[in-house]
Amino acid sequence: AGYQRRVRKAVVSTQSTGECRYNNMEFPKRCINFCNVRRKFCNFYGVKRVNIELMLKALGLEAEGRAHSGISDARNIANIVCTMIRDGAVLDNNECVDMESVYNA
Repeated sequence: AGYQRRVRKAVVSTQSTGECRYNNMEFPKRCINFCNVRRKFCNFYGVKRVNIELMLKALGLEAEGRAHSGISDARNIANIVCTMIRDGAVLDNNECVDMESVYNA
């Protein structure tokens, strides 16, 4: 349970590039490189593109809260990540933001 709590705290919903532009904010440098959990899930379990609901179902997990709620989505993704790690997945950075798209869209 302690391990899962620590992972949950690490799941961060980053600002999208469009949201940063709209609010005239600098895109956070720590978010340039990130782990695309959906892509890792598909590669690790050998499935086609899925959404959060389908990932939870495939892992035998129940969704917490309501769909598209930031905190509920974060908790559900944390549960997916914990299960993947227990299953042996390595969740390292596998994507990066094209910084040109952040400021030149």
